[in-house]
Amino acid sequence: MTKFEIAVLVCFALISMTACSGEIAPPSEPAASSQSDFTGLVGTYEIVAVRRASDVAAPAMMLAEEDDPIGKSITITPLGLEAEGMSCDEWIAEDEAGPNPVETDPILSDLFLPSLDGAFPTLRPTLKVMCEGEVAARIFAADNRVIALPWRNSSHYLIAEKPLNETQILRLQHVLTDMKFGDLEPTGILDTETLQSMRSYYEYRVDNEGAYIFARPAISESLLEKLQVLDE
Repeated sequence: MTKFEIAVLVCFALISMTACSGEIAPPSEPAASSQSDFTGLVGTYEIVAVRRASDVAAPAMMLAEEDDPIGKSITITPLGLEAEGMSCDEWIAEDEAGPNPVETDPILSDLFLPSLDGAFPTLRPTLKVMCEGEVAARIFAADNRVIALPWRNSSHYLIAEKPLNETQILRLQHVLTDMKFGDLEPTGILDTETLQSMRSYYEYRVDNEGAYIFARPAISESLLEKLQVLDE
């Protein structure tokens, strides 16, 4: 792996390397943007999947175990981003104009799942994260639970979720079993069997022959809507 790729891996999804090493990413066409903040995205997210962008023609990516970002975490605070290997004296968030890949790239379609009444979630603008005057990352989201971050020069996306707690997972396992999407032991752990049942439920919810069916769908607010997992 190149130094660039290693730095991006450690920093999870940084487009430039400003926040890691001070090097500046290659210039790109500027997009209109407006001042924003991290409100609504605050929390700790766990990376659960790596997906190749739909417009990239490349073989499947093979990663050594130590290079695999899955299972690593990134935290968004009111002041900015926190992750291993990431530092910045001052984070600035801006809403960036232009299409959001959550809406335009089919590989992210599970982040933009319509609710049961057919209404789509309110799409957030792309959040451009600046560190000391340079673009450090972009965050794509449609709700408060799941984000996508461009990775490896935007050829891939990292999909990251706010982890469900034990009580929520127990409720999820109970409801999926009641709905005949599995026969799950109430472990309180998001194990392989529970994820397989969630995939079956996702296929049922999508009900579209042309839709992407992901091996590990994002567990979005819309997907959990009928399951009442997020109820207080």
